[in-house]
Amino acid sequence: HTHTHTHYSYGGTNRLSELGQCSVVTMLTGWVPEIHATRGAWGLLCGLLPLWKRPAQDGDSDQPDHENHTILLASSMAPHCFASSRSLPELHEMAQPQERVGAKGLTAQHVLVIQVRDEPLVPPPTEPPPPVLQAPFYLGLRHRQCRAGDPPPPPSPPPVEPQFVRVILPLQSADSNTIWMEYREFEQAYQSVVLFKKPSNYAQRHISTNLHLKVETSNMISSAPATGKKTASLTSVKVESPEVPDILFVDSAEPIEVLFVLSSLSNWLEGGKSMFAVSRSSLGPRASLAGEDLHDQVGTGATAQECVVAGSLTVEPYSWRNVLPTPPVLKVATSAVATASLSLPAGRHCLRLRLKAPVAYHLEVLSQTPFVLSTEEGVISHMSKETKRFQSHCCRLMEAVVSGIECGGENVPEEEESLLEVHKALTQGQAKLLQASIVKTLQMQANRLGLSTDMLFAWKAYLAKLYGSLIPSLKPSDQSELDHIATMIADIDHNEKLENEETVGVLKESVKLLTKHLEEVGTAAFGHLMKTLPQLVDSLPFASDEKTRSYHQVYKGTFPALQPFSWCILFREVFHMPEDQVLVPHLQCSLNTSLLRVIDNDTGVEVPSIFHCIQPHLFSKNKSGYTFVGEAWTHEKPSDEGSWLLRVVSSSPSSPQRSEGSGDAISTVYHTQEIKEYYLPDRDHYMFRFNLKVAK
Repeated sequence: HTHTHTHYSYGGTNRLSELGQCSVVTMLTGWVPEIHATRGAWGLLCGLLPLWKRPAQDGDSDQPDHENHTILLASSMAPHCFASSRSLPELHEMAQPQERVGAKGLTAQHVLVIQVRDEPLVPPPTEPPPPVLQAPFYLGLRHRQCRAGDPPPPPSPPPVEPQFVRVILPLQSADSNTIWMEYREFEQAYQSVVLFKKPSNYAQRHISTNLHLKVETSNMISSAPATGKKTASLTSVKVESPEVPDILFVDSAEPIEVLFVLSSLSNWLEGGKSMFAVSRSSLGPRASLAGEDLHDQVGTGATAQECVVAGSLTVEPYSWRNVLPTPPVLKVATSAVATASLSLPAGRHCLRLRLKAPVAYHLEVLSQTPFVLSTEEGVISHMSKETKRFQSHCCRLMEAVVSGIECGGENVPEEEESLLEVHKALTQGQAKLLQASIVKTLQMQANRLGLSTDMLFAWKAYLAKLYGSLIPSLKPSDQSELDHIATMIADIDHNEKLENEETVGVLKESVKLLTKHLEEVGTAAFGHLMKTLPQLVDSLPFASDEKTRSYHQVYKGTFPALQPFSWCILFREVFHMPEDQVLVPHLQCSLNTSLLRVIDNDTGVEVPSIFHCIQPHLFSKNKSGYTFVGEAWTHEKPSDEGSWLLRVVSSSPSSPQRSEGSGDAISTVYHTQEIKEYYLPDRDHYMFRFNLKVAK
C-alpha cells in the first residue's frame, strides 16, 4: 500500500491541491474516468444507462433492467476543463435547482446517475377528456372572429419531450432514497458527468510504463544524530525525462474511438522538500498557465514561487514520407490522472505518441478497434498489408457481382443499385478493364479455387452481360484512356451468352467454391486495375489509406574496432529501381557518428539530406542506378566492434534491386590503397588531384 500525505480536492479546481485531478473511484477501482459537460449529454446517458419501462401491469419498474459496467457520477463542481467565469444571475440560476435537490434529500455535491426515463412521471389518462364546447373559439371558429389587419396568432410551442434521470447518493444501494429529476433541472444543478469505464470491457488494451528516476547512492539507510534511529534518505537523485516516441497504428473500415489514460508521477519528496519543483520565473510567460496547461499547481513540498511540472502526452500524425513535424491532434497534461478520447474516421491512421514526465508515467491505450502500439520498426511491417477500407471495398464489389448469379443472371433493381455504388468512382473504360481483371484473376487462380473450364466460360459470359448493362450508367472515358485500355480488353469481347439453365447452374456451383475467397479475388482484381492505372487511386474513397502503404528491406552488417580519429566505410552498394518510387533509407549504427550518402550514378548528384538523414525522395528509374554509401568515424575515444542496419522503405512492392553478382549481402569488403604525398599551397587551395579508373 502507499501512504500519500497531501491536500486533496475532489473538484480539480483547487490550485493548492497536488492531486486535484484524481478521483476516489479511479484510485479504488482502477476504472477509467471520462469527463463530459452535463449540458447536451442526454443522448450519451441514454446510450449508457438502462431505460425505464412502464410495466404492463401494476408493479415496480424503477429497478434497472440490466447490469451496467459503467459508473456515472454527476458533480456540481465543474472540472478545470469546463471551468469559466460566470455572472451573478447564472450562479443564482444554478443555486435554485441545487436547493430543490437538497430539499429532496440529496445534499451531496456528487450523485450517481443510474437510470433514464423518456415517459412522464404521471401516467397519461387511458381515455381522452371530453371536449369542452363553451365558445366558438373551441369549435374551430376562431378565425371567423378575427378582423382584417389583426396580427396572426402566435405559433404553438413545440411539445417538450419528457426527459428524466434517476439519481442516488454515492455508496448507497438502489433500494435507498432515490429521486427522479427532470433533465433540464439536472443540467442546472450538476455541471459535469464523469463516466468510469471498466478497462476489461475494451477489446484492445495496451499498457506502457516508464520510470525516469535513478537513485545514485549506495547507502540508503542513515542514522539520525539525535535519536540514533535509522531513517531512509536519498542523498543523490538523478532524473532523465526524454521524450519517448511511440507509433500507434490502427486500420478499420468503421469509425475509430481510442481512449488515452495518462498517469503522471510529477513530484518526489526528500526531507519534506520537493525534488522536482521549478521556479515560476524560469518558466517565463507560460508560468501563468499553471494548473491548466503543461505546468500544474503548487504541490506538497513546493513553495509559493515554485510549481510542479506536469506529465504530458502529445499525439500527432505520423507519416514515413514526411520529415517535418505536423500539428498535434491531441494534448493531455496532468500531475495525476487524466483521460482523453480521440475519434478518428474510418481508414488507416499512424500516430506518434510523445510522452514526458518528471519522475514516471503510466499510459493505457484502450479501444474496441484492433491497433498496434510499437516502435517505428515494429509498425512498419504492418504498413505493407492491404488496407481495411480497400479490402471492404473489394469484398462489396464481389458480393455485388455474385448477387446477380443468385438471382439467376437476371437484372434486379436492388442488385443493380448495389453494383452501381461500388463502381461509381470508375469511368466506362476503367470498368471494362476491371471486368477483364476479374476474368484474368479467376483464370490465374482456377486450379487453387477448383474452378473448371466450364465455370470459367460461364463467368466470362456472365461478366460480359453484367458489365454490358452497367457501363452505360458510368462516366464516359476520354479518348486517351480508351486507347490505353483497348489493347488490354480485346480478349473479353465475345458473343457467348447465358442461353440455358445449365450454364446458370454451373455459375451457382462456382459461387459455392468462391464464397470463402471473394475478398482475395476482389483484392487481386482491383489491385491489378490500380497498378495498371495508378492515377485511378486518387479518385477512390480509400485513396488516403493507399498512400500510407510502404514496403521495407533490411540489410545488416558489422564494422571492426576503430582507433581515435579514424574513419571507415560501413558498406557500399548500387541499387537499381525497377520503377519510379518514393524511397526513404534509414541507417542505424552502434556508433553515433555515422552517415549515409546516396548518389545518382547517372548525374553524379547526391540525394538531399536533412541533419544527416535522407529525406523522402522520388527515385526515378535510371540507367546506372544509385550508390548507397555508409560511413562512420571516431573522435577522441576509440570504438569497439559494432553493428549497423540499413532499412530501405519504399512506396512500391517492387523494391530496389542490388547489382548483379552482389549476392545476398551488400558489399562490405573493399580494396584499399593509401596514398601519401606532400602538397604545396596555391591560390585555388587544391591539395591533390588524381584520375581514377574503375576496373569492373
